[in-house]
Amino acid sequence: MALRNRLVASLVLAVAGTLALSACGASSDASNVSTPSDTAGNGDSASPTNSIGALLPEAIRSAGVLRVGSDMTYAPFEFLADDKTPQGFDVELINAVGEELGIKIELVNTSFDSIIPGLLAKKYDAIISALTDNEDRRKQVDFVDYITVGAGLLVPQGNPKGITGVEDLCGRKVAIAKGSTQVADADEESKKCTDSGKPEIEQLIFPAQPEVMLALTNGRADAALTDLATGAYNIQQTGQKLEFVGAPYRAVVDGIAIPKNDTELAKALQAAVQAVMDGGEYDSMLEKWGLTAGSMTKATINLQ
Repeated sequence: MALRNRLVASLVLAVAGTLALSACGASSDASNVSTPSDTAGNGDSASPTNSIGALLPEAIRSAGVLRVGSDMTYAPFEFLADDKTPQGFDVELINAVGEELGIKIELVNTSFDSIIPGLLAKKYDAIISALTDNEDRRKQVDFVDYITVGAGLLVPQGNPKGITGVEDLCGRKVAIAKGSTQVADADEESKKCTDSGKPEIEQLIFPAQPEVMLALTNGRADAALTDLATGAYNIQQTGQKLEFVGAPYRAVVDGIAIPKNDTELAKALQAAVQAVMDGGEYDSMLEKWGLTAGSMTKATINLQ
């Protein structure tokens, strides 16, 4: 419990000290809205000439652009400042990756529940969107892993329902973002409830994270499942109207998703992420966005 308190406290303090930013205002149905970055690795030229860029698949090297799907509603990882400017840790990381590869990055704002189908339909080349690397998703995509995150339980300040952990969610209304790994978490906990003769969890599934937090702050939901960094951010953005309860119930790793078995792209992105890590930019970004607890020293492919 002491470790949990230190982890959550460090996240909240880091968010409070570093995220003096505009609240995210992206619409939950803002699918397929292109938001190209201004970042390129070789000045006016988008053609990769360095050794890392040479690892890219020929089609991407020739185009000089990597199109990346992202749900811009998930601060502090990705969100739209002033409803138009992409910001967040993932945004800065993928732009730095573009610099290492010597190509431009074009972000495509896509709703989270359709983000993997969009990749499979070739609407973009990769995904960066606080997307958890797990076995189920690996049936469809591969991952280049770049950060460790944890999941936790948020409740209104003061914890009016007296919830102490996920085991207390039986019969409660729990807000969750559609397509997130927290949906499976809630399914698993709900089955434990019914197996023990208790009522199932009433899941309130919303299109995006802002709606999840709104449901919690306006009393529609009793609790919400989210990752620790996003929860810490929303505690600050709501003026301390929310709080964590219980221990983090899961530690996971997020990755950049790419088409299955695209070995060239996987190795290029892995090398580029590793270069960002080794060059010190990665640690600076983590500190800026209050994510230092998630630091990794090695970029892996499918956790290996």
